[in-house]
Amino acid sequence: MFEEKQHFINKWILLIFGTLFIIIMYRNRFDFALLSHRPDLWIMLSVFLLLYFLRLKTKIDQQGIHIRFIPFVWNKLITWDQVEKVYGRTYTLMDFGGWGYRFSSQGIAYNTKGKYGLQLILKNGKRIMIGTQKPKEIERVLSQLNIN
Repeated sequence: MFEEKQHFINKWILLIFGTLFIIIMYRNRFDFALLSHRPDLWIMLSVFLLLYFLRLKTKIDQQGIHIRFIPFVWNKLITWDQVEKVYGRTYTLMDFGGWGYRFSSQGIAYNTKGKYGLQLILKNGKRIMIGTQKPKEIERVLSQLNIN
């Protein structure tokens, strides 16, 4: 069995938001009373919290592939009998137009960061790519489950 939890927050996101927060604080002379009325601060904090709470959870077991990407996908199960082909792949941001819950000519993508994914081609012709930070572990699990 394989389980992975991913999120959008990384050191670059923290650096960007930290720098923006310091700039906003500096421009307001560190006056917290003024800060409470700044829409730019509230927008920045809202975006940060959204990125913090967005999580992609992937589980692979005998039943199939379970995907949870709240608020986009609450609980999706793709059973092995729905899958025509599955394999690990690398991708670029241009393949799906960015990270997140993406639609493109290549199908649907669920990804948070990185360049590795699990490509599914379903028997109904749909294509789904699930991002991963653990490509070798996924390959090992697929091999153990005898899924190719």
